[in-house]
Amino acid sequence: MKLTLRSRILLLLVPPLVILLGLAGAAGMTVLHLGGRIDAILRENYDSVIAMQVLNEALERIESAFQFALADQEGKARQQLEHN
Repeated sequence: MKLTLRSRILLLLVPPLVILLGLAGAAGMTVLHLGGRIDAILRENYDSVIAMQVLNEALERIESAFQFALADQEGKARQQLEHN
């Protein structure tokens, strides 16, 4: 069986094109997966920052309660300490 020039060129070009398309698909899936993971990491970091701000504010109020205690205002200090 004798192949024409067109057939030979197609037989030479099709396998590399199939491999190239497969690699491009795998790369696209990897990029999509990594993009989703980055989104999750950023969301978790944002939640951590918000939680630390809340803790910092509570700590400041507790410190303020100790300042009231040092200033002989124990009722106000105890109320603020128990609340925070």
